[in-house]
Amino acid sequence: MTNNNNWQGPKKLIEKPSPSFSRMAFSRFFRHKLGVFGLAIFLLFSLAAILSNQITPHSIAQQNLRNRFSPPTIRRVIPTGISASSSISVLTMNNGEIYSEDLVFGIPSWYQNLEEQITTPPIIAHEYLFIGTEENNLKALNLINGTTEWKIDLESPLEKIWKTSEGILIRSGEKFALFNQDGEKISEVVVAGTLKRFFGEMNAPLIINGAGELISFSWDGEKEVLSKFKNPSPEIAFSKDKKVYYFANGYLYSYNLISSESKKLGLTPRNPSEPVYMNIVGETVFLAFKGGLTMGFDLEKKEKVWERTHEGEIIASRSGEESRIHTYWNNGRHRIINLETGGITSSRTFTGFSDIHLLGTDELGRDVFSRIVAAARISLSLGVIVALISVSVGTIVGATSGYFGGIVDSIIMRFVDFMLSIPSLPILMLLTYILGPSFETMIIALSIIGWMSIARVVRSQTLSLKEQDFSKAAKALGATNRRIIIRHIIPNTLAPVLVAMTLQVAGAILSESQLSFLGLGIQPPTPSWGNMLMNSRQYLTTAPWLAIWPGLCIFLTLISINFVGDAVRDALDPKLKRS
Repeated sequence: MTNNNNWQGPKKLIEKPSPSFSRMAFSRFFRHKLGVFGLAIFLLFSLAAILSNQITPHSIAQQNLRNRFSPPTIRRVIPTGISASSSISVLTMNNGEIYSEDLVFGIPSWYQNLEEQITTPPIIAHEYLFIGTEENNLKALNLINGTTEWKIDLESPLEKIWKTSEGILIRSGEKFALFNQDGEKISEVVVAGTLKRFFGEMNAPLIINGAGELISFSWDGEKEVLSKFKNPSPEIAFSKDKKVYYFANGYLYSYNLISSESKKLGLTPRNPSEPVYMNIVGETVFLAFKGGLTMGFDLEKKEKVWERTHEGEIIASRSGEESRIHTYWNNGRHRIINLETGGITSSRTFTGFSDIHLLGTDELGRDVFSRIVAAARISLSLGVIVALISVSVGTIVGATSGYFGGIVDSIIMRFVDFMLSIPSLPILMLLTYILGPSFETMIIALSIIGWMSIARVVRSQTLSLKEQDFSKAAKALGATNRRIIIRHIIPNTLAPVLVAMTLQVAGAILSESQLSFLGLGIQPPTPSWGNMLMNSRQYLTTAPWLAIWPGLCIFLTLISINFVGDAVRDALDPKLKRS
C-alpha cells in the first residue's frame, strides 16, 4: 500500500460570482467601437450646447472670438474691387491686423499683423494700401501679398490721406506733404488750422479749416483763401469736377472753383446729426450721418430724392455701377445702395475661414461658428425633450393597452394605427400652422406624433411579459394592476424603449430641420440647424459653407445617435441576459 504524503484531501472549488447583467451590458457597449464613437460626438455637441454662452455668446457684438479677449480700437473696411461682381475684395483692420479676402467666397489671400494700431482711415491708390499707425508711420502695403513696400517716419500723427494723380497727399500736424507711389517726397507745405472732413480726389490741394475757410495752396508755400464760409461753416465736403460740394447746418451747398460761385442747393434731413460720410455718383449726392441715417440728393433736380434709417454706421463707401454705391458698415455688412431710390440691392458680407471667424460669416455678417454652437442648444434640447415626453407617454399607454387587452387594447391600437397611417409631415405642418411656429409648438407637435411608435413597441413587449411567471406570481400575491405595470412590466421593457428613445431624438432633430427648411420651424433670428440650412438655399453657389456646416452637424448628430442606438441594442440583447 502506497502512502502518498502529498495528498491533502479534496480541494474546494471556489466559484467566482458571475458578473451582473448591467455590468456585462456596460462592458459590451464600450466594446462597440461605433457606439463609443457616436456617444463621444453626441456628448461633444451636448457640452457645446450647455456651454454655448461661455464658448461664444450669441451676440453680434461678441461673436468675434479674438475681439472678446482683445477688443479692437478701430475697424476699417476698404474696397479694392471696381464692380459689384465676385471680384470685390475688402481689407479689414483690427488692432493692426490686416487681411485681404474675396467678398463673395471669403477666401483670405494674405494676412499681416503690423503689431501697432492703425490710427488713420486708409486709402487704396496706385496698387498700394496706404495707412497711418500709432508710431507716426506712413506705410505702403502691396495689395497682392500684403508686404510692406516702404515706410516713412513722420514727426506728428498722420491725420488724413488723399489720392492724387501724382501719388498721395497726407496731412500730419500742420504739414501737408505729397509723396509719389515709391515713397519719395515731392513737396511739403505748412498750413495751420483744424481740418474738416474732406473726401474725393484732390489733384490740387484743397482744405477746409476750422475757421470755415476753403483754402488752396501751392507747394512753394503760397496759399489762397478761395472762399470764406461765415455761417454756416462746412461740416463735410467732397471735391469733384472743379467743384466742392459741402454740407452745413442741414443744407447742401456747391462751390465752383473756377467762377468762385457758391450756391445753396437744398436738403433738410429729418433728424440732422453729425455727417460722417459723403460721396457723389453721377448726379446724385450720397450723405451718411451718425445713427445710421442716409439720404440721396439729385443735383439736377436740386431736391432730396430719398431718406432712410438703418442700423449701424457707414465707415467707408465707394462708387460702383451707375446709380449705385458700395457702402461698408461697422456691423460688418456690405451693402449696395441704389442712389435713385435708396433701396438696398445687396446686403451681405461673406467671409470664409480665418482665425477671427473660424467658420466664416453669413449674409448678414454674423459669425457662423457662434450660430452653430447656439443652434446646438436649440436642436439638441428639442430632440431630448421630445424623446423624453414621447417615451413617457408611449410607455404608459403601450403598457396599459397590452396589459388590459380587450376593448381597451382595441380602441388604443386602432387609434394608433389610424394616426400612423397618415404621413407625419402634413400633421406637423397643420399643427404648426394652427399653433404658430415656435420652440414650444415644435415640442408639442413632435410629441403628439412621437409617442405612438413607442406605444406599439411597449405594447408588444407587455403582451409577452404579462404571461410570464413573475407577473402571475405578483398578481397571486395580491398586487394591484397599477403596481404590476409600474414595478414589473415597464422595467422589463426598458431595453427596446432605450433603443427607440435614441432613434426618437434623431427623428425629432430631423423633423425640426424639415419644418425649419420649409419656414415652419424655429423662427429667425433664433438659430437652429434647420433654419440655418433653410436660409442658406439662395447662397449655395456663392457661399456654400452656410449650408455645409449646419448640414454636417445634423448628419453627425443623427449618425452618432444611430451608432449609440445600435450599441445599446447589442448591449441589452436578450441572448446576453440568458448567458
